[in-house]
Amino acid sequence: MTHPSDDVLVGLVTGEPTERAVAEHLATCPTCQQTVAEVRQVEALLGEPRTTVAWDHPSEDLWLRISQEVTDRTARDVGGDATGESGTGDAGAATTPAPVVPLAPRRRGVIATLVAAAACLAIGVGIGRWALPDSPDPGVVTASGPAIQLTTLTGAAPMGSAQLVRAADGSAEVRVVTEPFPRGAGFIEVWLINIDGQRMISIGALGPSQSASFTVPDGALAAGYRVLDISREEFDAKPEHSGDSVMRGTLPA
Repeated sequence: MTHPSDDVLVGLVTGEPTERAVAEHLATCPTCQQTVAEVRQVEALLGEPRTTVAWDHPSEDLWLRISQEVTDRTARDVGGDATGESGTGDAGAATTPAPVVPLAPRRRGVIATLVAAAACLAIGVGIGRWALPDSPDPGVVTASGPAIQLTTLTGAAPMGSAQLVRAADGSAEVRVVTEPFPRGAGFIEVWLINIDGQRMISIGALGPSQSASFTVPDGALAAGYRVLDISREEFDAKPEHSGDSVMRGTLPA
């Protein structure tokens, strides 16, 4: 299949229902895997809690430069003059709003919009830091390689994907996206199984959404807990794995 549109890939990250063909394509396409990784990084940035700080009002010149930068990016994205004019007319005339551009599956159009939003957020955080120059920088989150494919235990059917991300402080989490699947009467649990096949730890339950992030315990990856497993569990008060694995994949070291 051709590359899914950015709208479809963003929907996959945010948990919207996605066709199986999209997940199959994503599992083998480095271009789309990179796009999904970028969306997840922007989503993480936009979702970070922000501390309220005293506001130090920036200069009018800074606001003008920010406004111009956003206008220039928009013009480049839609492929036309952001003023909607051909460049003629009186110099003192009011600027005409940009024309409405019909939505089309332009590759990376949605990504450009998200990146612009993240850039504006970063600018806002930077302005706020002027009031508190000693505030520590937030941790930088980076993906540890492309997303891995989650399949049935036989490896025959792609069921979703998982990606390991790390923060500057060394902490890690795994972000999981799944295809719809029968959940049974109990709940869905996410595990890290040791590569020796003898030990495992639970890292949380997957709720109704088809995507979620789970914290990886410190030292777990180095100790060999790299096989991500998603299983159906019963409400039976038993902490052990039920043996009913839905999908599985191996995280990078």
